[in-house]
Amino acid sequence: MKNRRWLTLPCLLLVVFLLASCASDADSNEAVDKEVENQAADESNQEEGSESIVTIDGEDMTRDDLAFYTLMDKIKIELNRAEDEEDLAGEELADKNAYWDEQLAQYENVNIGLQSMIEIKSMSLLAQEKNYSVPDEKLEVKVEDFEKQTEGNEAVAQLIQEYGEKDYHYHLREYVRESTLRDRVAEDLSDDIAEENPDASEIERNFLLNDEFEDLFMDQLASLEVEIHLE
Repeated sequence: MKNRRWLTLPCLLLVVFLLASCASDADSNEAVDKEVENQAADESNQEEGSESIVTIDGEDMTRDDLAFYTLMDKIKIELNRAEDEEDLAGEELADKNAYWDEQLAQYENVNIGLQSMIEIKSMSLLAQEKNYSVPDEKLEVKVEDFEKQTEGNEAVAQLIQEYGEKDYHYHLREYVRESTLRDRVAEDLSDDIAEENPDASEIERNFLLNDEFEDLFMDQLASLEVEIHLE
């Protein structure tokens, strides 16, 4: 009987070891399962982000592109708000802040951001058709100027952090290039309007500029092959 008792101790230890091993394996398997799920979710998000939502003259623009262009529109709103906060006060400032809040809220509608993205892309293509370009040294200055504008703005910093700083800086240079080309087209229109309407006020010229730019944008869209994939 003594021998049997001594034999049962290693058996019990073996059972305990096996149970602990199984539990450890179960925990390990659970961790692996979670890792696989997270990886699958990341891959799913990447696939969704790389999904084409609009094709302009054969170039696909994705949900990730739209997210970045929308971010930039929101940043511009916050920069405008910051200017108003320097110049205005009291009820006038409150009214302006309410206006900028409304502008931000519009971007909950994906179509608003989509239209803005298509406009910048289309008009930058028009500028290239006119053989306009942005030299590298000028582009670097433009990027630096924009970064100085955003420096110290907490609302902008939060938007960038939520989006992802690495992705933001990755896309910024090309966005500034396209925006500069778009602005070059607008400047041409502005110069023509000033020449044709020398007695017009600044408000009148701005109204004419918005009107003629919109017409030019529509003409440019008609000349391009644009296919929107969003339902």
